Amino acid sequence: GIIVWGNGNQKMIQIVGMENERISKSMEMQLELLVESIWQIIEKQRYYEQIVKEKEKAEINESRFFEIQRAGKIGWYEALLHNNTFLGSHETYNIFFDEYFDYPISQEQLASVIHPDDRLHFFNTVKHNVEIKATEFEWEYRVVTPVIGVKQVYSKAIVKYDADGNMVRRYGIVKDITENKKNQLELKSHNERLESLFKIAQLTDTNASELLIYAIQEALKLTSSDIGFVFSFNKE
Repeated sequence: GIIVWGNGNQKMIQIVGMENERISKSMEMQLELLVESIWQIIEKQRYYEQIVKEKEKAEINESRFFEIQRAGKIGWYEALLHNNTFLGSHETYNIFFDEYFDYPISQEQLASVIHPDDRLHFFNTVKHNVEIKATEFEWEYRVVTPVIGVKQVYSKAIVKYDADGNMVRRYGIVKDITENKKNQLELKSHNERLESLFKIAQLTDTNASELLIYAIQEALKLTSSDIGFVFSFNKE
């Protein structure tokens, strides 16, 4: 039998059961070729196993990265300048379109989901910062998606320029901040209600008319009502 072991380019060959037999030159060459073939098979198997391990590791890392993006409602994007298209991660497309595309989208497709009142702000922000050669900038705007509807979005862009000042790359992150904005508005409304109650508590029964008017005005303001009011107050 033949036993082969080694590491890297160092190979050791042991022929078992032929200690007392002479080996012809031809047989020796055949054995060397056989051993070399066996060694190549072993190396290929090791290489294949390493590739499988690296692939599994990459899939795990990609899955973790995907989960992090989804949990944080944050995605990455890159503006492909050579053909004026937009490439995003799974979560980026989900923020803008409520679905995933596995290909770049056009500027027209991107513009179509920007809220009509924010489109000018969106593109002017990019244009202005590129003109002044800003390397980083951020801005907020709204998008209108097919399923969920209006979302508040935060974007940060990183821009690279060549020696002549021409933009050669623009990429960054986007984040769905709809819940954050909602919480901020609720907190603001809550603070305004507390402030109104405090002011009302300072009024006395000697100015009941003022108290009533103020209470109605605050009610209209806090409920965002467009309805006015008419009333008659008689001290008697």
